[in-house]
Amino acid sequence: MNTYTFDLIVDGFDVMSDNFADRLYESSDFDLTPGIRNSRPEIGCTVEATSFGQAVQIAITAVKQAEPSAKIVSLQIDGEDLSPLIGAG
Repeated sequence: MNTYTFDLIVDGFDVMSDNFADRLYESSDFDLTPGIRNSRPEIGCTVEATSFGQAVQIAITAVKQAEPSAKIVSLQIDGEDLSPLIGAG
């Protein structure tokens, strides 16, 4: 297993609500941390998986489970937009 770190930029709900944070914590065994950066809601993700693609899928599934109305706007690593990899953006 490898550890992957990336950010999911999200929309469609209040990422800073206590309810969402609780549901997100309950939906995954990994470090998924909601926050705001540069005025954009995001989920900071640190996920152990066998591949980067699997790590991203785990994080997206957890976010959607915690908030079904969540829209994944983009995927970023160190500020670099990798949205085409997941069909977002």
